[in-house]
Amino acid sequence: MLERLYLNRCAIFNVLTDKNITNRSLAEKLEIKETEWTLIDSLIKVLKPIHMTTTVLCTEKHSPISMIRPIIKKIIEKHLLHSDDEDTVIQSLKKTIVLELERRFFLDLSPTEQILPEQIASFLDPRYKDLEHEALSTREEIRSRVKEILSMSDTINLNDKTLNNLGDQQKCHSNALEYIYGTEFNDDDDLTKQFENYIAEPQLRFTLDPKEWWKTRFSKYPVIGDLAKKYLTIPATSVSSERCFSTAGNIVTRKRASLSPENVNMLVFLHQNKYLLNKI
Repeated sequence: MLERLYLNRCAIFNVLTDKNITNRSLAEKLEIKETEWTLIDSLIKVLKPIHMTTTVLCTEKHSPISMIRPIIKKIIEKHLLHSDDEDTVIQSLKKTIVLELERRFFLDLSPTEQILPEQIASFLDPRYKDLEHEALSTREEIRSRVKEILSMSDTINLNDKTLNNLGDQQKCHSNALEYIYGTEFNDDDDLTKQFENYIAEPQLRFTLDPKEWWKTRFSKYPVIGDLAKKYLTIPATSVSSERCFSTAGNIVTRKRASLSPENVNMLVFLHQNKYLLNKI
């Protein structure tokens, strides 16, 4: 709204100064002073990154929770730092926005208190795996927590495999090499190597697709990849599910109240995935 107002500044001025269109009393009431135009321009610059962040996190394309903390941290450091030459109103606004963002997304949370799912997801996202958006002390806490989860998950998977193959020794050896080497292979060593090699991987550019990255490297890091599947499928916002409810509300109307649940489900599915038809 403010952008459109500022872009039409000349047109607004011409209308207000044209006595054939606007009378004097109304023009005085609607007049926007130069200081107010300057303030509007400053407000646009402050609110623009908030608008862009909302657009990214609420898009129809998948936006996982791994993006939340890096993006919020970036807009605070790059777009919301106030300077002394700014208007006091803008300084106050920036300060309020930063405080609210830090409170809402627990940016100032101590690593000794809790490791959030968003932090684990960021580590499992190849675009943010170096955790540059986190404090140095917090980074090591996150890595330790992920390694702990991976160890627990690997132990459970190993126990499940042992139980499933109990009584049938042939199933314990999926190929000839595994049969030859037997139990010499240490799962703990493999997990440690996977973890170290994953950390050593170069961080992916933020514009690239983490799903494609994991698709090509899942066989290299299977244990970490399984955990990434769980965390990177968590959406950053509930907007997509709310859109789905809105779609269902548009389909099931007073004149179409007799649709069976199966048909409603299929119609919602088709509507939500109609963009795929263009790719066929």
